Amino acid sequence: MTKYLNYLLLITIMAFFCQCGSSSTSNTNNDTTSQKNTVASSSEQEDSDSQDEGSSSSSSAPAEQKIKDIIKEYFALYAKRDWEALAGYYTPEITQFITLKNAKPAQVTASAKSFFKNKSNVRYTPDMATCKITQAQMGWNAEVALDIEWDQQKTRVLLKLAFVDPDYKIIFYKEEKVLNSQKEGEMSLEELYKSIPENLQLSGMSDMTKIDSDDPQVLIYSFGAVSRSFQTCTKLLNWQNRTILVMIHNAGGNTPSADNMTRLYSGTTSVHFLEKTSKGWSKPSLMSNAAQQEVEKFFKLDKVAPPDAPKVKFQGNDFTITQGNKKMSIAWDNGTYRIVSKEG
Repeated sequence: MTKYLNYLLLITIMAFFCQCGSSSTSNTNNDTTSQKNTVASSSEQEDSDSQDEGSSSSSSAPAEQKIKDIIKEYFALYAKRDWEALAGYYTPEITQFITLKNAKPAQVTASAKSFFKNKSNVRYTPDMATCKITQAQMGWNAEVALDIEWDQQKTRVLLKLAFVDPDYKIIFYKEEKVLNSQKEGEMSLEELYKSIPENLQLSGMSDMTKIDSDDPQVLIYSFGAVSRSFQTCTKLLNWQNRTILVMIHNAGGNTPSADNMTRLYSGTTSVHFLEKTSKGWSKPSLMSNAAQQEVEKFFKLDKVAPPDAPKVKFQGNDFTITQGNKKMSIAWDNGTYRIVSKEG
């Protein structure tokens, strides 16, 4: 009997430990499964977040490419002279198109049709390597160098465009500035300047070196030394397809003061014209002798502290000369220049 009771007790103890082991294994398996599920869930979330970030960072890429494609398609129509088709690229009201403001698409296309009526070989070629696109509040802004050609004339301008979402229609079109202008086969402004024969060169020209100009259509050459200084601002006159250089020339020299402590400047500014034809160079009369003498007299300086070189600003064919407190405006008027104002 005692042996039987001991046997039952042993079986009970073994059963108890088996149950505990099973429970422990089950809990361990559950914990492992839970951890795996947690890791998987976390990994999926990270992948999702990563995809969202990638999507966000590249969301502008399709829009930029779409705008570039539109720019190329739009200007391809110029060569086809399909002015009516251009209307489909504009918003219902364009805030600005070159000089037109608050215009309808029909007005813009009518203006283009009229402008190109008597022009041939029209080509507008955007240099897509220069294209820059930035996101704006209501859409996108684009900036691109545009090569314009017609009748053997070539011009490169900086073009600014604005597109509105969601259809990428053009709401703003402005030729910001001329980068360069040249007729096919003709010499550049710098080549013309360097080809001026020695007998027509202005004083100091052989010593001058080119300096930077804010206006790409204006060439500035300068020379400065202790005893003398020169500067010439040159622009090609836009008139009757003639090759005429407008040249504003400043020349002066420095001499010691009476006490030899400082140097004093004496000099003046003058206006000159040189024309290149098939027969060579000449000096056209585009300003009266009296007006030219008035310019020289107005800017003449005699034994003063060395001044800054005069600044010349062109507006079309018109120009303004400023030196110190002196300022003179000279306007182009039907084939001749005249002084319209002076200050100082």
